[in-house]
Amino acid sequence: MSITDTAGGKTTVTVKQPEYYYPHEMPSVKVSTVKDVENGLNKIQGSSEEKFSRLSGELKRVDVLWEIYDKKDLIDSTGWFASALNEDHRGLIERHNVVVYSAFLRSAKMWNELNENILKLKPGVRLIHGGLQMASDFMVQGELSIIPLTSTIGYQANSHVVVHFTDGSPDMGRKVFQPELKELAEVLSVRCVTVFKRYLQHLKPDTGAVVVTPDKELHEWKKVQEAQRDKAPLSFKSANGKITLVSEPQQEQDVIALYHQLVGLGVIRGVNFLATSQSDRYDSLYILDYDSEEFRFSRTHNPLGVNGMYGFPHSSEPRVLEYKYDLDALIRDFASEIKFANHVNLVVCWQATKQFSEKFYLNSLLVGDEGSSRQVFGATHQAYPSGAQQPAFEVCILDDLLRYLQNPAEEEARQKIKYKD
Repeated sequence: MSITDTAGGKTTVTVKQPEYYYPHEMPSVKVSTVKDVENGLNKIQGSSEEKFSRLSGELKRVDVLWEIYDKKDLIDSTGWFASALNEDHRGLIERHNVVVYSAFLRSAKMWNELNENILKLKPGVRLIHGGLQMASDFMVQGELSIIPLTSTIGYQANSHVVVHFTDGSPDMGRKVFQPELKELAEVLSVRCVTVFKRYLQHLKPDTGAVVVTPDKELHEWKKVQEAQRDKAPLSFKSANGKITLVSEPQQEQDVIALYHQLVGLGVIRGVNFLATSQSDRYDSLYILDYDSEEFRFSRTHNPLGVNGMYGFPHSSEPRVLEYKYDLDALIRDFASEIKFANHVNLVVCWQATKQFSEKFYLNSLLVGDEGSSRQVFGATHQAYPSGAQQPAFEVCILDDLLRYLQNPAEEEARQKIKYKD
C-alpha cells in the first residue's frame, strides 16, 4: 500500500494480514478480561469487599476491561445476557452464530491517545472510538453507532462493542443491516456495558486529570494549530477584505466559518441563512435572494453566477444546507439513513476524497460553460446519483473554489482531470 502526501512524499507499507484494531491491543496499557476478574474473585472466600482487597494486583487498576462472548455465552440461560434476550433474539444468535467483542476504557480520553499518538492521525480525526460496530463474515460494516444506554449515558464514550454475524447479509452498498439484527446488536451492546459497570472498581481511577490534563491538552492543542498554520496556510483576499482563517480547515466547524466568511466578503452572494443547528437532523436552512441580473452566469465576467433561466429578481423557498469537512462523510450518512439525499439542496465541504464516487458523479461547474446551470452562487459541482439525468444537489467544495479564484485556468485544468467521467 502506497500513500502520497500533499507535499509529494510517498510512504509504502506492506500489510500481509490486516486486522481490526481492538482497543485492548493498545501498547503500554494494563488490560484484563471480565472472565479473568470473575474467576479471580470466585477463588476467594468472604464478602465482596474482602474478595476485592485480596484479589491479585494484576486484576486491579487496569486501563481496559474487555471480553469476547461466543454463541454459547450469549444464550446461556444462567449467563449475563439471559434476561435481556427474548426467543427471537436467541433464534437470531443461533442462526447467525453471533460473537460479541466488548471493551471498556477507564477514560474516554484514551481514544485521543490511540488515534493521535498511536495511529498518528491528525487532530480531530478519529478512526476508532466509543460505540457499537456491526460486522458480518469477518468484515466490519458501516460506521460506529451510539450504544443506546438509558442511564449513565456517559459510558457510551468509554465502551466499544463489535457484534459479528455469520451470513448477516447486510446491504453491501448501503452498509446497513436488517432491523431485527440492528435491534439485537443494540440489546447486546447495552448488556455488555451493564456487565462492565459491575466491575468499575477494577479500573484505574482517572486521578489528576481534572487539575493537570486540561493545561497540558491546551498547550498541545496550541502547538498543533500553530504547526497546521505553518504546514497548511490559508490566505485569500477579495476586493472587500481577506479571510481571517489562517489555516486550511481541519474539521466541519472550520468549513462553516470559512463559508460564512466568503459570504460576508461578497465572494459568495445571494445566500441568506434562516438557521444553523448542531442538534437537528440537518445543519442549516437558507434561501436564495437574487435581486438583479448581476447574479447571471457569464463565463468571462461572472463565472460563479447562476442559471439565467431563473428570471430576476428571484427568491427561493427555504432549502437545506449540509456542512461536512469531507463530502464522503455525508455519503456515509446517506448509507446509514441518518440523512437523505432528496432532502438536501446544497453541501458545503472542504474536500471530496473518494467514497462519493461510489454513489454520485460530480459534474464540475468550474469548467467551460457548465456554470450556466448553477443554482447556488459559487457552487462548484452538481452531484448526480448513478444513472440519473438530473442532479440530486449542488456542492461547494471550498478547496476547489479558492483554487479557482486564485488561478482559474490552472484549476479548470485540474477539474477536468480530477472529476472526469
